[in-house]
Amino acid sequence: MIHMARPCALFVHLLGNFWLGDSLREHSSFRATNPESESAILDEVTNNDGKPNPRISCSAGIEHARQLLAGKMKAMGLMALGQGNDYLYTVPGTKDDECPGGITNLIAGLPGSDEQLKEEYILLGAHLDGPYNQGPSAKEGNLETDNSYDDGGSVAAVLSLAKYFKDNPIKRSLLLILSDGEEGIGNVQTSEEWKRRFCQSSGWQGRKGSCHNYPIGFTAWARRPTVQIQMVKLVMTMDPLGAPGINDHDFVAVLGTESTEGLQELMEESFTGAPVEPLFVNRQYAATSYSDADAITKDFKPLCVEFLPECFNGVPAVWLAQTAFGKYHGGVNANYLLPAMEYGMIPGIKVPRELASFALDMRKNFNDQALLKVTESLTTVLKNLGNQPDLSYLVYNPQVHKKFTEANAMFKCGAPGNCGFSLQDAINNKKAYDYLAKALLSAPDIAPEVAKSVQQFSSQSSMMLGKIINAYGCTQPTCKPSEVFPKELEETKPGLLAVLTMALDFYAKEPYRQPFGG
Repeated sequence: MIHMARPCALFVHLLGNFWLGDSLREHSSFRATNPESESAILDEVTNNDGKPNPRISCSAGIEHARQLLAGKMKAMGLMALGQGNDYLYTVPGTKDDECPGGITNLIAGLPGSDEQLKEEYILLGAHLDGPYNQGPSAKEGNLETDNSYDDGGSVAAVLSLAKYFKDNPIKRSLLLILSDGEEGIGNVQTSEEWKRRFCQSSGWQGRKGSCHNYPIGFTAWARRPTVQIQMVKLVMTMDPLGAPGINDHDFVAVLGTESTEGLQELMEESFTGAPVEPLFVNRQYAATSYSDADAITKDFKPLCVEFLPECFNGVPAVWLAQTAFGKYHGGVNANYLLPAMEYGMIPGIKVPRELASFALDMRKNFNDQALLKVTESLTTVLKNLGNQPDLSYLVYNPQVHKKFTEANAMFKCGAPGNCGFSLQDAINNKKAYDYLAKALLSAPDIAPEVAKSVQQFSSQSSMMLGKIINAYGCTQPTCKPSEVFPKELEETKPGLLAVLTMALDFYAKEPYRQPFGG
């Protein structure tokens, strides 16, 4: 899930959820070698004795799903890499009468085929827990919500990928983590007193003196990992997956590559031939939100030992997402996104609220074909990553995040901030706007007024970015776009891309939508 650290903060994802009907092709090669489909796994995870299973932390529902998935891991013969030769990893101080299963991750391993490279891991992560509805439907409770998008689809993808690579091994080992408590302390099914006690306990890894949301389970593991953390060469956090693109233009946002030199190029290479297009997004665009990957990157506590010349500052990571914001927590972001579309905050765009709608996050309106398509794409990616002869050149650089923070504080750019971005960000943003402009030329499942105005804005933004890119050139072999910082890029207001792409989903036409009612 994408989380808001502050209630009114805007955050980014280059994503939308748009119904594709029957236009998607079958992905026979992946399915032929992987008969247990993501759909079947998702059916089981989101159902508990015939009722929707939203999997709130500390509930009977998440315990049901956890035992189910632990059984699948055992049946596949995966290594148990939790605590005490088990798949379970429980956060200290969370298991008691109010939370019988504790806030507990599932952790498994799949050995690689190469005698040397199997000592290295690629970590695949998703979160097993889900949120309470916090949008227009919050007053009615979770209703039929089963959190298929947030983050059931990714959980199903991780298990499906494990089965595929069990039968088709790569050289490096895979580390699989299904985390609990990712939705934060506000989405734990216990009393407020229980939460208060936990926030004051040794198991709490957030800011001291505060009881705020952060990814509880994954952070606990990152502080006390069950494998040698330096041997994890790349983290791939999936949250969420399973939303189609616009008019059969399926894509996935890839956040965080800017903090590791060479990572975007490697991911671009790894997506070659994949049915889903990667769009690269600066993690700073989502600065007011958090992810499991933060625990291993910007929030990681450096490891410094005498016999190493440098401290170990974290693991290279990407956050992969295909988010449907109309479903996110029951449409919670409407209060922050729709005013921008209604009142002309984005040049040339003014859309009446009557056109907007939201949907509950439930199994019956989840797009199984989109999940299959992105999972097949990730098999392509992992084949390349897992068989690379050397990944030692990937080194996470914590200074990148710090420089963004300092730049935006100095120039008072606000949230999500428009300062400190590089020529590479301009190139990536232009690609994203080009994608939107092309896809929206024919988008029958989006309100025509919205599609037309957003298409025009996207085309204009692409032209502005193109002029900046041409002006700064960077044609010499020694020139690195990530090290060139055009001042003019601030004028394009990168944060607008956040509002625009998130808001689009509220104007999609698909089953089970509900109007906002003013």
